Amino acid sequence: MLLLAVIWIASLLVVNPLGDFPLNDDWSYGLAVKHLLQSGEFRATGWTSTPLITQTLWGSLFCLPAGFSFTALRFSTLSLSLCSILGVYLLVRQVHPSRLLATVAGLTLGFNPIFYALSNTFMTDVPFNAFFVAAAWFFSRNLQGGSDLDLLCGLACALAATLCRHLGLAVPMAFAASLIWSRGWAARWVIRAVIPLAVCVGGLLAFQHWLKATGRISVCYFDWNDRLVAALCSPRRLVPGLAKHIGTALLYLGWFSLPVLVLVLPTAVEARRHRPAVIVGGCAGCAFVLCSIVALALLRGPMPTEGNIVLAQGIGPLSLRDMHILNLPHLPTLGKGFWLAVTAASLLGGAFLVGAAAGMAVTLWRSFTPARLRPDRTTGIFCLLCGGIYLSPILLVGGWDRYYVQALPFLLVGMAAVAAASWHDQTRVRPVLAVLLLASLALFAVPGTRDYLTWNRVRWTALNDLLADRRVTAADVDGGFEFNGWYLYDPAYKETPGKSWYWVDRDTYVLAFAETPGYAPVKQYHYSHWLPPYTGRILVLRKSPQSMSR
Repeated sequence: MLLLAVIWIASLLVVNPLGDFPLNDDWSYGLAVKHLLQSGEFRATGWTSTPLITQTLWGSLFCLPAGFSFTALRFSTLSLSLCSILGVYLLVRQVHPSRLLATVAGLTLGFNPIFYALSNTFMTDVPFNAFFVAAAWFFSRNLQGGSDLDLLCGLACALAATLCRHLGLAVPMAFAASLIWSRGWAARWVIRAVIPLAVCVGGLLAFQHWLKATGRISVCYFDWNDRLVAALCSPRRLVPGLAKHIGTALLYLGWFSLPVLVLVLPTAVEARRHRPAVIVGGCAGCAFVLCSIVALALLRGPMPTEGNIVLAQGIGPLSLRDMHILNLPHLPTLGKGFWLAVTAASLLGGAFLVGAAAGMAVTLWRSFTPARLRPDRTTGIFCLLCGGIYLSPILLVGGWDRYYVQALPFLLVGMAAVAAASWHDQTRVRPVLAVLLLASLALFAVPGTRDYLTWNRVRWTALNDLLADRRVTAADVDGGFEFNGWYLYDPAYKETPGKSWYWVDRDTYVLAFAETPGYAPVKQYHYSHWLPPYTGRILVLRKSPQSMSR
């Protein structure tokens, strides 16, 4: 665990997470923390669609020593990110004898490009993941040992996860199913199974009632509920949408879990004893590859297929007007060769997941007898249920690439549990291959996140210099999504044709990565970009007189 912490913390020296500026949506969550510190009351912005209260309280603790800053909020997330990594290590150690596998699993989560980038923000993803994993760890200990203290600690973490994001309910739901499956329907076990779920549901409903009663409910709070209901009420769209989202999830999770897959799948020799399982699993994996290749070739193109964090240009989002709104090709991509290699890795990992799932299904079907869950398999099944329940609504409605990462820890632990019974000493080839795959993730995640923070740091330097001129106010500037959200967010804002949608009042000045039609350069700032290597620019542009007259 110390080795994991040292490796991960050392990587942050490359990234340099310092900087008092928001990233992505975290301006909205930062405003909630700032309001709590100034007024002593919780009030989220209308842009928030999650309960958020636990994250707001956690971030406020880190701001108490020196006052509000996004640097303090970023360190609050980084601390929970390390907890998630160590939590995955501990969960794998519960189900598998190999420290090598547990270490690779922890680093596979830590250097996941999306997880690593989000660790350097104040987005809700990583805090939610930390509470989620902590709850799973305590509940799994209770499933194995029956400790009341573990049950109470798991309940507290599950409630914290639920009051950060609604889908924290996945953990107590999976715990209830696993406990009853392993212990039976006796009243004492049913009560212990239901209590955590009832407390989390009750806590969430009570919190929502308080938000409504005090006028604090955000305008976006029920957006996910509405999308889920709309998806379920449209059967014609539901099936093709579900197939698309399952394929997308398999591609991303296949890519992200590949370092662990190469270690555990070859050791799962039990499947090789059942010829039908091998045939069905191989056919299912090949079918996934063929269908995915056709879909990618005809509809999407190579990875990345979803937006927000992992982009063709690297790690983002690229939230200035020229890239975010106008889609101008102002920044170079990582190249077709890079993304074809990532696509191949995603297809391979997805095929492994599909094939393993199909082979296990055949094996279980042939040997199935109604029985209780064996104690040595309880944690693995519990973790797979956590990931599956969490993913279910996302697979119905779709979402950003970052939504799939929350299922990754549980997929890794589940795979480790499946392979535990047939584990044997590793040859040198598979560990070396796992380390190389892990290194490839790190070599994308660390420089990519460093580039993302670097250009944003320069962007905010340019904005602060611009606002230092007393003739210029925030209302005169289109400084990108985060800038206008932080300064000018208005839930009643109405979009104006020709302007960016994100709360732009007057776009006299615009920040961009390159020259943009209708604007003339005023000043430019340079920064070094590592992946791919080039010298980038942030331009301060002023609207030309002809455009202003129109």
